[in-house]
Amino acid sequence: MKNSLLKNLLKIIVPSAILVFLFYSVIKSWSLLKENIIAGNPFILISALAVLVVTFIGGAFFWQKILSNFGINIRFLEALRIFTISNFGRFVPGVVVHYLARIYMSKKIGIGVKKSAMTVVLEAYYTLTGAVIIGGLGVSSFAKLINLPKEILLTIYFILVIIIFVIPPMKIIGYVSRIPFFDKKIKFSSVHFNYKRHFFLCIFSAGLFLLNGIAFYFLSLNFFGLDFRYFWEVSGLFALSWITGFLTPVAPGGLGVSDLSFVFLLSPLYTLPQASFLVVLYRIGLLLAEGLVFLAVMSFSKAEVLGNKKNEKS
Repeated sequence: MKNSLLKNLLKIIVPSAILVFLFYSVIKSWSLLKENIIAGNPFILISALAVLVVTFIGGAFFWQKILSNFGINIRFLEALRIFTISNFGRFVPGVVVHYLARIYMSKKIGIGVKKSAMTVVLEAYYTLTGAVIIGGLGVSSFAKLINLPKEILLTIYFILVIIIFVIPPMKIIGYVSRIPFFDKKIKFSSVHFNYKRHFFLCIFSAGLFLLNGIAFYFLSLNFFGLDFRYFWEVSGLFALSWITGFLTPVAPGGLGVSDLSFVFLLSPLYTLPQASFLVVLYRIGLLLAEGLVFLAVMSFSKAEVLGNKKNEKS
């Protein structure tokens, strides 16, 4: 009980401390940043926000496609509603809260717990694979940053990518399910993805990370005039920072940890205050995009319910 409480406290304290540090870095150097911020173009800011909205909606479509691979066909609006509402659980201490919320909401519309659980496992897996694929764009910069031969990291990267494309997750589950003990625990080996679907999900996930890279590039361009040749590098570094946050158990939704690691990875391109400003602004934009989609989904759902009631009365 005490250990559980301590872990939950850490999941609040660590991200909060990191975000406070980043905000402090920005406020402390505000006089140096002010001119760049004032000179920013609101249209580019709106464009960055629009890309983040599209990225978030794309995440819901991504999950819907995983559902369809299990023979579960639901309307996109329904998938978006479940995805949007459950996604806010990412910021609650307990890294799987939003996945549990997704499973619970899926059950409410008649999707079996085992199937919905498997879809969120696959969503996490394919999101990670997308990050690995795009993360390769930042490997060379990362190698320089930590003073390691880039050939070593690139070799590891290419091996990972080959494994990702050659062995779909359902095959891994199928192999594990044949091992004594596991064969009684894992009941999903009868579900198979063909390679066409596997490749689609890998590439689609990678595309979502590129969209995030575009949004961040817009912010960088707007305030500090980042040259487009750095777009691929920045996208790769963003993906690597996301992986760090995803794999860190004390950061709900990677909050704080991924932000700090991104600031560190951006250090060859920006000063600490500049990188902190961009990363904090990106995080605010991400939350705003999710909030806008949430409000739109709730409004549409409410209008649909009212419309159904009127039809029933007539």
